[in-house]
Amino acid sequence: MDYGIVSFIGKFHPLLVHLPIGMLMIAILFGFMSLKENYSYLKGANHIVLFLAAVSATLSAFTGWILSQSGGYANELIAWHQWMGIGLVVISWVAFFVHSRNEKAFKMALVVSGMLLVITGHLGGSITHGDGFLTPPPLSEWFAKEGAAVPPIVLTKEMLGYEAIANIVDRKCKSCHGPGAQKGKLRLDSPEEMLKGGKHGEVIVASSPDESHLIENILLPIDNDDHMPPKEKSQLSKAEMAILVEWVATGAYFDKTVEELAWSDSLILAYNVATSNKPASYTYIPQDKVQPVDAALVTRLDTLGVSIVPVSDGSNYLNVNFLHVPQQYMTEAFQLLTSMNKQCVWLDLTGKALQPEHLEYLGKMQNLTKLSLRDCGLNDSLMSKLQPLSRLEYVNLVNNPVTADGIKTLQGNAGLQQLFLFQTEVQPTDTAALREMFENASIDLGGYEMPLIEADTSKIIY
Repeated sequence: MDYGIVSFIGKFHPLLVHLPIGMLMIAILFGFMSLKENYSYLKGANHIVLFLAAVSATLSAFTGWILSQSGGYANELIAWHQWMGIGLVVISWVAFFVHSRNEKAFKMALVVSGMLLVITGHLGGSITHGDGFLTPPPLSEWFAKEGAAVPPIVLTKEMLGYEAIANIVDRKCKSCHGPGAQKGKLRLDSPEEMLKGGKHGEVIVASSPDESHLIENILLPIDNDDHMPPKEKSQLSKAEMAILVEWVATGAYFDKTVEELAWSDSLILAYNVATSNKPASYTYIPQDKVQPVDAALVTRLDTLGVSIVPVSDGSNYLNVNFLHVPQQYMTEAFQLLTSMNKQCVWLDLTGKALQPEHLEYLGKMQNLTKLSLRDCGLNDSLMSKLQPLSRLEYVNLVNNPVTADGIKTLQGNAGLQQLFLFQTEVQPTDTAALREMFENASIDLGGYEMPLIEADTSKIIY
């Protein structure tokens, strides 16, 4: 029954269903209270409440039946929910008619209506939000911090590509397209159901993400009615969208490993970083206290073009940037910088052509935790000068002709958390060894191919 005004009326069920819930809860409360002599005055009010509860329950059941005819829900759950709802309607009218006539029958009606209210609500929640939505956790978990029901997986080349897809479905899609609910008559919780498609036909066209409705819908703007997941649900991250697009683009196979599908290291890394529990940002600030640096030294470095600011308000640790230092003053700036080696923890040398003598001075800055050497012309020989630096947590080596052998210079940095190697000579085949060497670090090779969504673009309004 998916047409015209009838279908429209069915959409009022989610609104109307809350009325009998509230009314019946009040009626049950008033009903038992009014049996006491001190609260007998509630009987008159409760008669009205019972009438409104019965009427609203009837309307809710009627609109729910219409909504169920549109499809997209598990038949067994719907059947039980319908019969429990009809039973609730009947007992609501019984309670109304026996009120003030038969106290014993009225008590029984209240008890039965309470039980049916809980059961019907449980089934309704399961239909809307998935199986077990209203099932309480085990007693041992009552006071445990609640987390995601299904944790994200760590993607490796040895696992099936579909394992990542199934994990995303479990976390983001199953409540609407699983055993309990099949919006649009679509289930995504198994390969067979996924290939079957929904009421509008297949949703996956192997090797053609542009022709796959599943991909089309997840890339729509969030305010589009066809966008999936619905905007009130937990949304897919860009990394998750990229994995779904790549899986379809590489054939939508259910039995091939990530390695067989030839997914790029950068795609795997982006997915693992995006779904990890690591914090989105790091401070890279030591906990020990240091004395402030001499003001005259800061002034002298400022005249050379060196920018020096505290890493945070009230901190004596410094963030130093060589952006405006002319090349002819680089050596002098480095010489002076070593005098604040305890206070300087962040150093940005982006775009500066570093010479061996500069690296000699840099090797003395042993308190550095964050170092940006982007586009500095570093090679493996110059990288060896960085070996004394053992507290680095962040290193940016983007656009430098360094190889994996040069990166090994940094292996003394046990606390390394982020290493950026885009546009270097490090090869994808080197990443396994590097991840073993820096097991706590996020190693970023760049080159991501994320899907473009409308929200990423700018809109010019004249």
